[in-house]
Amino acid sequence: MKRKIRNIRLSLIPFLAFAALFYACQKETEMDEFPGSLIVELRESFVENERIPAIYVVTQEEFPCANFYIDYTYSHTEGQRNIRFNRLVLPGNCLTAFGRAKAFIELESMHDGIHNVHLEVNNDKLLTEFHLATDILTVEMPLGKIWSIQFPETMMYRLSDDYVWGYVHAIAPQSHNDYSQFFKQLTEAGAEEKQLEPGNYGFFRVGEDSFVLFVHEMHFHPETPFVLLFDNDFQTLTDIAYSFSDDFVIVLYSAKGDVYHNQQP
Repeated sequence: MKRKIRNIRLSLIPFLAFAALFYACQKETEMDEFPGSLIVELRESFVENERIPAIYVVTQEEFPCANFYIDYTYSHTEGQRNIRFNRLVLPGNCLTAFGRAKAFIELESMHDGIHNVHLEVNNDKLLTEFHLATDILTVEMPLGKIWSIQFPETMMYRLSDDYVWGYVHAIAPQSHNDYSQFFKQLTEAGAEEKQLEPGNYGFFRVGEDSFVLFVHEMHFHPETPFVLLFDNDFQTLTDIAYSFSDDFVIVLYSAKGDVYHNQQP
């Protein structure tokens, strides 16, 4: 268990013309057309302690300002969720680095079953079916057309409530990074370390030799991540993490919506 640099493409050249405008911008700037495709990835989120499906949306193209975001409209009518991607928006001054525009969209509560999710961008309309079960979410969509909205993968594993995940690293760069005592205490408290199959787990992604943590639209690549099975009080794990506060940064998340950072009050 256990991180992405995109080459600058020739397709970026047209956008360099926008850079001078963006660098001088003192107020919100908009682009009404979406160049290229939108990439959609499946996620999960918590709203008022309820786990709900979500999607992370990012432009395929990169732009000369890293703080573009995707403006969208969301509605839920007659058993169908409708998402229209309206425009790209630059809020104020340009952050002078190349980046992609992003959006994180929570889809409200869903019961197990089939749910219609209608996506629209640049007059391209895609009607998908989200098939939700206790342990998996899959997406079905029409075949035979190249859509402006793409799902690189159409399946997401859903963790049971007894999963806990997080990461640990030494506070000082040159300090020791022997975490064996920390993991020993986790095991003694009843936690079982899990090695998951590669895939998207809603809150993180496991690769053959990689681990990416999702926090809304943010992605993190912790050096020492872990995934645990723990069917006990989350406070037990936070007490252990707190006891290592002088040496390690430890962050814990649970599938019930708990979050703990041992360096924060």
